[in-house]
Amino acid sequence: MAMTKSEVSTWCRELAQHINNDPVLLKAFIKTYDASKEVINRKPGFTLAKRMKQAIKDKDCYQTDVARAAGTTPTAVNYWLSGESTTMEAGTAIKVARFLNVSIEWLILGEERNK
Repeated sequence: MAMTKSEVSTWCRELAQHINNDPVLLKAFIKTYDASKEVINRKPGFTLAKRMKQAIKDKDCYQTDVARAAGTTPTAVNYWLSGESTTMEAGTAIKVARFLNVSIEWLILGEERNK
């Protein structure tokens, strides 16, 4: 399920609080804000859950590693991976993206993956 425009707008406001003059985060914020004006998931079926599973596989780590790096619970990670939860708070998204070595744009929107 794609994020609604309202959910993206809320997420953008949260992200703005975490930017702290970081040019990478600022770029992600602008790109995410712009994306809120159109359809969010570019590839049908390429959900947050599928992106996270792919990134975890690529990094060769465990759900518990992601939870620890994000400062959240393994249960929260399981919700994302199962598709039960399709969004995450901006600060958490930043931590998850950094740990998994992917861009925030790719993690949240499915765009522009960093390797």
